[in-house]
Amino acid sequence: MQDGSTRVGRTRLVVLSRRSDFLRTFRLGKKLRPSDWVVFNVYRKSSEESPKGLRCGWTCPKAVGNAVVRNRLKRWSRQWCRENVKALAASGEELPHVDLNIGFRAMPEGFFRKLKYSEFCAGMDPAWTEILRWKR
Repeated sequence: MQDGSTRVGRTRLVVLSRRSDFLRTFRLGKKLRPSDWVVFNVYRKSSEESPKGLRCGWTCPKAVGNAVVRNRLKRWSRQWCRENVKALAASGEELPHVDLNIGFRAMPEGFFRKLKYSEFCAGMDPAWTEILRWKR
């Protein structure tokens, strides 16, 4: 039997799903802007809050592009988060206890359609190093 809490070494991605979690992340979290097209809202959870570990959510408004583009960005974001979580688990480090919301900002027409996954990761990686500094 498995509960909803995050265990150390767990590599399964936990997703923010409740509206209240998103609102708390926006209201109380720190904003990181690793590039001009994405904003990270990071809320560091206290030691008594549950569930522990990293939880991710995505905000991708219609101004970003059509449904195909928005779904691709969310899929790439999930993959990027999974890769980072697995890398932490493989190194034996504990996941940071944060709620993370990745919000995409509207850009000129066609920007996200032409974006490659490698460029996407290069734009997102600076935020990950900042998030890891908040682990404790």
